[in-house]
Amino acid sequence: MTTCHKGGKIPLGTLCGEAKEGQDCPQSREEERGCVPSAEAHKGSCWYRAWHVPVGDAACARVRQLKQIRELQQEQEVLLQGLEMMARGREWYQQQLQRLQERQHRLGQSRASSDLGAEGSPRLLGQLLPKVQEVARCLGELLAAACATREVTDKSERITQLEQEKSALIKQLFEARALSQQDAGPLDSTFM
Repeated sequence: MTTCHKGGKIPLGTLCGEAKEGQDCPQSREEERGCVPSAEAHKGSCWYRAWHVPVGDAACARVRQLKQIRELQQEQEVLLQGLEMMARGREWYQQQLQRLQERQHRLGQSRASSDLGAEGSPRLLGQLLPKVQEVARCLGELLAAACATREVTDKSERITQLEQEKSALIKQLFEARALSQQDAGPLDSTFM
């Protein structure tokens, strides 16, 4: 424990949300004691959870690392949920396609019957059709955005690679100039 700028105790080593089950969040405990994190955390310094408790660079790096790990875990959870929904959606689409094909087959067998005309029969999806179309559109936009993001990433990586190659070539050029100036002597260096 350490003392904050208002005299309350701050439990070091825990982040808000890491409290054990049944315990209050460290931040809420401090708010109850009147030790509220400042809106103006000292700029240019690393402050633990925006409280006025300076911590070392290693602790700051660890806090940032933990935050990045949490963000990656959240992304993973979202992707896994999306994957599960896609699997359930695929199953639903396959069921709907099977029902549609069965209905087409029945309609094909009873062409002579006048009461089963296309106008008189309700749609299989009915009111869901606009939603299904919207889902398909959104999924298409998501995939297009992911593709564009990948292209931008690939091009950025290529630009970085080219910049590194350019730097290496410039370094080689300066080294070659330095060697040629050493070989040529001081009088010939003005003609380069």
